[in-house]
Amino acid sequence: MLTRGIANSGVRGTGELLSTVKFMVQTLAAAGELQRELTYDGLRAAAARP
Repeated sequence: MLTRGIANSGVRGTGELLSTVKFMVQTLAAAGELQRELTYDGLRAAAARP
């Protein structure tokens, strides 16, 4: 019984950890995409200058 409770809490903890890591990865990916867009817009604006 005790072993099963420990295993279940470990699985729940792992699931929460994976959820947090997934959220962090998505946030970093979104930040990277925003940075790429801003860089591209800046380069395009610089190229358009006379």
